[in-house]
Amino acid sequence: TQIYDWNYTPFEITTLSPTGNEEPEITVSNATVTDLGSGLYELSVTVNANDCVTQLQGAAAMYESCANYFDQGWEAIKAFFWLRDLGTDALAAAKTENGYVYTKSGLEAGDYVFLFEGANAEGVMVYNGYRFDESHF
Repeated sequence: TQIYDWNYTPFEITTLSPTGNEEPEITVSNATVTDLGSGLYELSVTVNANDCVTQLQGAAAMYESCANYFDQGWEAIKAFFWLRDLGTDALAAAKTENGYVYTKSGLEAGDYVFLFEGANAEGVMVYNGYRFDESHF
């Protein structure tokens, strides 16, 4: 197939080269609950991403909002989260050995779920998360 510009002159089209066979990967670990007193808590997890991840988003929600979909995996419950871009600094930290610490403060004891979404340069998505159930408090 030949492709022409508006002047009917053939020109070449180049495509992005793939980033390789490596899939984007996110791991979530080191979940901690800190008692702030007065019935409030701080929840933290460490997020790691491999070098293939080019964007990282995260959010937290109450478990009740996504409970019916929880056993179907992180991708199935994505609709119940208001994911926000964590920024380039968070992505860079997530790619290090120590990872990026994602924290929510001032929460009451309850059943919370954290979700993280990433993508590679080709738009291949990956999801992972952590549930802070009642036993953590």
